[in-house]
Amino acid sequence: MTQQKYNSEYRAKLYQNRNPEEIQRDKDRRRAYYLRNKKRYLERNKEWKEANREKFREMQAKSYHKTKSDPTNTKKYLLKHAKARAVQKQIDFTLVESDIVLPDVCPILGIPFDRGTRKYGYSLDRKDPNKGYTKDNVWVISQIANAMKWDSTHEERVLFAKWVLSLEGGVLP
Repeated sequence: MTQQKYNSEYRAKLYQNRNPEEIQRDKDRRRAYYLRNKKRYLERNKEWKEANREKFREMQAKSYHKTKSDPTNTKKYLLKHAKARAVQKQIDFTLVESDIVLPDVCPILGIPFDRGTRKYGYSLDRKDPNKGYTKDNVWVISQIANAMKWDSTHEERVLFAKWVLSLEGGVLP
């Protein structure tokens, strides 16, 4: 049994027959102990990471990919990265998680989303690139659709569409 699993099972048993005030008191005590000994904890963790560099990287990567591939976290990741871009570009950001709607298929390409591939993964797109990340200005499209329309003008997209149609004999499928 791993230490983490042991700790969570132990806490579950510990809190099973206790009232909320006792639980909060114990949490506060543990927090105060940690804060008093924070420097020691951080130093111990740093030493372990240095001594187990490969294992630490492996654990870190596994945790990141496990968390990211979890469907319940998709909106969180889209929101987190959009907020970072908004801060970097100094544009409006008023989104909350409930503002993001995850469709089953890409509204542009009509292809189902696939979390396993980057190409058909979810991408939060601003409908009007001159506006910020607001509820009425964002939608979720596939990564590839977003890449196709990214950094191009309306005229460039029309020219591209005409070129693609010319390859197909000028007929829509």
